[in-house]
Amino acid sequence: RPELSRLIRDYRVDSPTDLAAMQEAEGARYGRAEDVGLTYLPLSIAYSLRYVMPVLARDGKTVHVIPASELNADTARDSNIVYVGLLSGMKLLEDTAFTGSSFRIGESYDEILDLVGRRTYTSEEARSLASPVFYRDYGYLARFEAPGGTLVGVIAGARDTALRGLAPIVTGAELPDEVGDLASGGAQFEALFQVTGQQGADLSERLI
Repeated sequence: RPELSRLIRDYRVDSPTDLAAMQEAEGARYGRAEDVGLTYLPLSIAYSLRYVMPVLARDGKTVHVIPASELNADTARDSNIVYVGLLSGMKLLEDTAFTGSSFRIGESYDEILDLVGRRTYTSEEARSLASPVFYRDYGYLARFEAPGGTLVGVIAGARDTALRGLAPIVTGAELPDEVGDLASGGAQFEALFQVTGQQGADLSERLI
């Protein structure tokens, strides 16, 4: 029972429509919640767009930037999409991206499950960000064709550190060898990176 001045970020609620649906489904939990119209952009997304936008807009291509909360089925059906953000913010794209994938989201968005290797990769950023210790975060990269035939690219981090580390890699002149081989010829692929961080800075990256 939060006080009136408290804001809550609920991963299941990304729009007024989502909130209305949750209030109907779980009135006891969401009945007193109000949509305050707050939108936000994690710092790591702004940092990553600095690398991604020049690549997307190359050769005079038109690029529209919209928040994930405004992505709808019509846009997803008619447009090629590049998602840049956190795994927790994928919303409509989450089911599409992980259907047929070798990965799944775990009990929280800090966990990425490798279904083939039967391993769980857990971001340590939330527990370690305030201290000077080194920690591991994880970034997910994918390119695939949506059911309607449009192309979808995903550049996502479990937390901010991984996204900051992943953006320069995927927009560089050459992709890392194994990823470059997977991506050659426009093939569909997915990859997982481990990013070592310290107090929000991405120090090194390793392809898993």
